[in-house]
Amino acid sequence: MRSDVIEDMVVRDFKAHFKSAVDDFVVKESTDVPHTLLSLNMTVYNYFVVRLVVERGAAFASIVEAESHLQLLKMEVSGGGFELLAAAIDGELRLRIPEKYLVSKGWGDGLC
Repeated sequence: MRSDVIEDMVVRDFKAHFKSAVDDFVVKESTDVPHTLLSLNMTVYNYFVVRLVVERGAAFASIVEAESHLQLLKMEVSGGGFELLAAAIDGELRLRIPEKYLVSKGWGDGLC
């Protein structure tokens, strides 16, 4: 699958899952040679910048903090659907964000 197709699918599936809680998608790297690679950043819950790298059938998610990256998860992705990846990242991020903040912004109780 080409990197531009993966990008469209990631943005579509993450917007469908997070709704208004995801914004500012920025492609950091995209190539199809010698293999398909997509690296993009996004702001989630207006709290974290998350970097997502999709490469060779795997997705790697990390929180961007200054010059370092704090690993969230690694997940195999095949067939292109990124709904499960969005849900897994959501679960990891919610462990790190105060519930009081999420509720005050209208994102509490697992609802985006």
